[in-house]
Amino acid sequence: MDEAGLRPGLDHQTVLTEELLLALPQSHPLAGKKTLSLKQVAQEPFILMKSGHGFRQITLDLYRREGLEPRVVFESGGIETVQALVAAGLGISLVPRMVARFPGVSYAGIARLKAVRTLSLAWRKKAPLSPAGEALRKTILEILNT
Repeated sequence: MDEAGLRPGLDHQTVLTEELLLALPQSHPLAGKKTLSLKQVAQEPFILMKSGHGFRQITLDLYRREGLEPRVVFESGGIETVQALVAAGLGISLVPRMVARFPGVSYAGIARLKAVRTLSLAWRKKAPLSPAGEALRKTILEILNT
């Protein structure tokens, strides 16, 4: 894999880099804080994306950069389900900023870490994008850059 995490033979274009936020139940004692460190919430029950989701690895990598392991109590295949479990008071999680608007959840920035994810479009280097693929690329860029 290259520096962008792509297999050989693929090209890519970054379309979005966004901040990751800690998601806590609104009833949590730390809810309402603007930023929190992962060490402050290291012992909290954690809700993690299931194996196979790229966001799962991003989360684990962030924790490990701090020398921590999340105390996983639930796993889910959907980020909305993760947030529903957080809202129900069953744990905390990390979520991308673009989905941070779930009722009953309080969001905080992550202190002292560059906590971001990058979304890219990828295609085969040896095959130009089809007209439909190019139209999709342009539409995605227009939507995400507005």
